[in-house]
Amino acid sequence: MTLFSISEVKRILGDIGRTKIYELVDSGELTRVHIGTRAVITGASIAAYIERLSAQNAADVITTSDSVGDVQHNAQVDVSGTDPAVA
Repeated sequence: MTLFSISEVKRILGDIGRTKIYELVDSGELTRVHIGTRAVITGASIAAYIERLSAQNAADVITTSDSVGDVQHNAQVDVSGTDPAVA
């Protein structure tokens, strides 16, 4: 099992703040273990968190693409210059 310090986790996750790391630990997204008085984060929990983010982002892209397609498919554009509400 690989263990990382809070500073290392900050760097791995794109220089996010220490507060955010502790929020992720408190929410169960990252796993903290103690060795004496030192707290470290497991590499497995970091990898799992990144995988969840990747899967979520991929799902968001698909959902957004579907929504854009639906909007484009359902959009009706009046180029006549008249207001259909008035006509």
